[in-house]
Amino acid sequence: MSMYKNESDKRLVELTLCGDGLAFEELVTRHERAVLGTAYKITHDHYKAEDAAQEAFVAAWIQLKALTSQNKFGAYVCAIVKNYAKKMVMRDHLIGAVSLTDFENWEFDTVDQNDTRHVVNDDIYDRLHEEMESLSETIKKTIKLHYFDGLSVKDIAARLDIPEGTVKWRLSEGRKQLQKGFGVMDKKNQAVENPTLVALVMERIQELELYKLKNNRQGWQEAYQSALDAVEGLRDEKNKNYLLASILYDGACYEKPDMKNRWKQAILAGHNDMMMCHFTSWENHHLDGQEKIDFMQEVQIPFLQEHKFSLSVGYVYLMMAFEYFWEYRYEEALNTVKQAKELLEPTSDYYANAVSAISAWSKMLATPGSVPTTRGEHIKKINGSLYYCENPGIIFEDTRLRDFSKCDSCILDTGLALGESRVSSCGHVTYTFKDQNATIETPAGVFENCRVYEVSGEYPGRNSVPPYSYYSTIYFCDGIGLVCQKVETNDRKGKESRCYLLSDYEIQGGEGLFPLCKGNRWTYTDIWNNTHTTKYDAYYEVTSWNGTDAMLAAEEIAYTPKNEKV
Repeated sequence: MSMYKNESDKRLVELTLCGDGLAFEELVTRHERAVLGTAYKITHDHYKAEDAAQEAFVAAWIQLKALTSQNKFGAYVCAIVKNYAKKMVMRDHLIGAVSLTDFENWEFDTVDQNDTRHVVNDDIYDRLHEEMESLSETIKKTIKLHYFDGLSVKDIAARLDIPEGTVKWRLSEGRKQLQKGFGVMDKKNQAVENPTLVALVMERIQELELYKLKNNRQGWQEAYQSALDAVEGLRDEKNKNYLLASILYDGACYEKPDMKNRWKQAILAGHNDMMMCHFTSWENHHLDGQEKIDFMQEVQIPFLQEHKFSLSVGYVYLMMAFEYFWEYRYEEALNTVKQAKELLEPTSDYYANAVSAISAWSKMLATPGSVPTTRGEHIKKINGSLYYCENPGIIFEDTRLRDFSKCDSCILDTGLALGESRVSSCGHVTYTFKDQNATIETPAGVFENCRVYEVSGEYPGRNSVPPYSYYSTIYFCDGIGLVCQKVETNDRKGKESRCYLLSDYEIQGGEGLFPLCKGNRWTYTDIWNNTHTTKYDAYYEVTSWNGTDAMLAAEEIAYTPKNEKV
């Protein structure tokens, strides 16, 4: 049974556009009888019907990007075969003797399916062979093995002793050159990237990103391979390498550590500055202290400057500042993070992290004994709901947003009806819309008609950390944002309660339960249960917002009030 037997025509067309010959083979198998039948209605000749069908499938493959309704491939190729069959009939002066209505319900079931005869006389098939002669020997050989000899990508890779990705690239490049020969050009005489293929690639990448947000990543490997195959099918080499660098990062981190060399090559070829940030972090992660600082100053920064990775240079300075911080060299840390901020893009989470570090570390130096948490936090809007993405920073405690995003990274699910719940992919966390008319009093004022969400769950232990339970109640006020968060935990230290209340805010723009706009800021103070004297102040500021992605400078300061004794 074909591996694509249960796939829809739309999906098979998408896979074919990505260079998957097996998917096209399934399309041929699925629609062969109907296409042969349509041709036979016109030609009344088995061999001519076979010839017309062969020509129609080849033409459909070449012109597949013209198919706007991808779920109608059968009708598309049948329309093509009618034209070729009519040309054959005209050639034999039989056009007036055949009526299509005479064969409206006819089914073609008399062709010998074992007959491999391929007699093709039409101009388009001759022209196809002429165009193939203009291809390079390696691409031409790969095209013939796949589309004429019927070998799979895997079989071709084994026969030619090359990676499967190389086979896919040759098929894609061959198709591009063939399409160019058949007039598929833009106004500047450049091969046109298939918009359907690009959309497919981005769809696969987004699917992979969503898997990364889930508690349970079952199915991640399939999503990863699908995204990788889609990107490798792109023709624009720079764009392809840019996206490939992002995909290979996921493979290098989660599944395939042997990909790191290929990952670096894609980063350089696509000049993917964000991925270079990740690569530099991986490259120096085995070092500590002054040795790590020296490596960043003497090796990484000169290389990045030479290759014009400006964002990565700023990121290395950010890492260097963190290293100074861990070495208790706070003044050097503060000066270095200020230098990083000047080099980083304001739209990046690293810039937000630098902003939070400057603020938190300045407060720490002014308040001896205080402990800062600094992060650059990334919030992503997906289908109207808000999700928390992992981001850089020095963490001693979870920040407020990170703390209640335990249900598949969801911060605010706007799709839930009152009383409705969603359960995380791991099955251990529940997110519930509890109330829509709550009133809460905070230092910043009394807020009415708040929406209340609850996040609760039992969390399995990791390494030396035993399992623990968690319960959080979150209050959102329309046009203001998060105004209160109550937290209860029960772990090996016992039960603990906190209550974070909004103490100050400034809204520059945005709307909804979590208004996002550059310059929006919120300050919180927490109230612990009576057994604790440590206090927390939390501060958030939106440093960038583009309609789908928000970057927030997030900081929390733990301290002991002067009138308290520990």
